[in-house]
Amino acid sequence: MWYIMDVENDAEIIVGFENDVIEEEYVSSLDNGKVLDILISEKIDIGNTFYIPTGRVHAIGAGTVLAEIQQTSDITYRIYDYDRVDVSTGVKRDLHTDLALKAIDYKDYDDYRTKYNLKINESSLLVHSPYFKTNIIQLNDNLAKDYLELDSFVIYICVEGQLTLKTKNNHVNLVKGETILVPASISNVELVSKNAKLTEVYMQLNNIFCSFKIFSKF
Repeated sequence: MWYIMDVENDAEIIVGFENDVIEEEYVSSLDNGKVLDILISEKIDIGNTFYIPTGRVHAIGAGTVLAEIQQTSDITYRIYDYDRVDVSTGVKRDLHTDLALKAIDYKDYDDYRTKYNLKINESSLLVHSPYFKTNIIQLNDNLAKDYLELDSFVIYICVEGQLTLKTKNNHVNLVKGETILVPASISNVELVSKNAKLTEVYMQLNNIFCSFKIFSKF
């Protein structure tokens, strides 16, 4: 899942195909250097959210800062690299064309953006997947959270403004771009802010592995 935190003018991401294609059409586009012609380039703005399930072709465009929340995986297939040359070797980086063929979802979907209803001072559903749940919280006052029944750690990513997270014995200040993990042993926290927005992420039971990243491409 991508949540767009900051953008420059006309920033874009690539996500999915313009139309349904078959494997042979995709390979032909790769061979002819025209794969970008069959992919969707989406203009983005702060707050846009995209769910990227397994198999969906995607790329981060220049001028973009985003928070990425995903199931942990050590597999990434590079299918196109803009003909760039690795400065350390003087050659182009390896592509994983053959490995990616059976993993790619070649279908076109109506809308790649995730729509959500942002409420004030409560957790608003953003993306709930089989592997993790992500909500968005817009704060304009103190908010007490009780996680006693959750049975998971909680990760907050501050995506706008700044806040103070208070527990019974401690407090931590967060500013935009910073992340904190609240262990499952802490069941009650208080979020204090007049202007912050943050993602709230926790695990589905039996899916305890997940990774959280802030990506910038300026």
